[in-house]
Amino acid sequence: MTAANAAATVRRRSFTLLGWALLVVSIAYAIVIHNGVGASGRGPITHWWQPRGLFFTWESFDSLLANPTLATIVLAIPAFVLVIAIAATTRSAVATMLGLAAAGLVVLCCFYGLGDGRRAVWGFFGWRGSSVMALFSLALAAALMAPFFARRWLAHGWPARVLLYAPVAFVVMLTIRDVTGTDPSLPFAISPWPVVSMFGIEIGDAGVAALLAMLGLDLAAAGLIGQRRIMGGLVCGLLSVLIPIGIFGFGLGLGVGLLALVVASAAMALWLARDDTAGDGGASPLLPAARSVTLGAALVAVPILGGQLLVSYDYETTRNRQAKQIIDALDAYHARESAYPDSLADLVASKDLPAIPDPRVGFGFFEAPRFTYQSFGTNYMLEFSAPRWVQCAYSPPYPDEGGGSLGAIGNDAPAGPFEARAAETATSEPGEPGSWSCPQKPPELW
Repeated sequence: MTAANAAATVRRRSFTLLGWALLVVSIAYAIVIHNGVGASGRGPITHWWQPRGLFFTWESFDSLLANPTLATIVLAIPAFVLVIAIAATTRSAVATMLGLAAAGLVVLCCFYGLGDGRRAVWGFFGWRGSSVMALFSLALAAALMAPFFARRWLAHGWPARVLLYAPVAFVVMLTIRDVTGTDPSLPFAISPWPVVSMFGIEIGDAGVAALLAMLGLDLAAAGLIGQRRIMGGLVCGLLSVLIPIGIFGFGLGLGVGLLALVVASAAMALWLARDDTAGDGGASPLLPAARSVTLGAALVAVPILGGQLLVSYDYETTRNRQAKQIIDALDAYHARESAYPDSLADLVASKDLPAIPDPRVGFGFFEAPRFTYQSFGTNYMLEFSAPRWVQCAYSPPYPDEGGGSLGAIGNDAPAGPFEARAAETATSEPGEPGSWSCPQKPPELW
């Protein structure tokens, strides 16, 4: 190694160390902002990690905090400057992602920490609000950096690719499939609503995947046309236009259909742009970038698509199959005994049901959710924790004096602890007697 090469190596290592040191500064700055504008929650501050809202106690910040928009801009600028510096010095996608997540946390802390109404929201959720903001920022930062991760990912062989990607994909699917329902046995539920899984991943990251797919397809189209591979370029351009049409024109939203279109479009672009030198126009510098961007879109979309398909399967199996088995057994018991049993175990004892099924919700690594049942003599309430943060409840129709039906939840229904809640969202599907508090398919919450 020559002296010049040795000096260059030392400089690169010095810049890398500087970049990682700047990442530490970036995270520390986010913590300072969190403690400076954060709401501690209800009750006294008893833990070191609770934000103190220190900026509100310092008179020097009064004029800045009086204008929340200006304060957010002023406090966020250093965070994003640090992101640029981290990216330039480390050339590391992981370091840049963490710095970007820290910058996103600064913005969210300012948004919820400044302004009485939003500050009250943070104070109500306490540490859960802080955790949600941090995870939300990390999820979006990871999706935005996907093209850079994809480029590094392609440099490895398939065994290393699988080992690197499989755990990340599984965590995403776990977050979508397990952080659902209202059951306390789902331990990753850190907020009363699926903020991270729904709005961070299924909306935020899915939206990023769609944008990346469009950008990658446009780059592929430009590169292919530049090589005079006109047909391939037109196909990529058409697929790019189809994505927003699918979202807004066909009503796909950011659900399964759109994600499937993103994955299929990315696969087509990767196949068409696989050769940089093919065609009459020579090598194209746009095609390597197109491959990284479209692959990044696919890597983001695949686990979200998988998680959503699993959620649909869980919901369909539990509501329309397992719950129906219990309902049919309860109907048979009632037809024979003229009353509903005191517990579901009585259905097994009477041989109306071979065993009480468990709701299919999540991967089942932890305590499995259970059907809950309350008998009111001539009526009952059957419930289970469903995906998408829904508590599903069923109540059979009430017979009137003439032998007809008054509907599942009517004016003459007995007052039970769950009835008021179920009555608010009760629905009767065509061909379904009784009333459900949830539709036949998982509800779309966006």
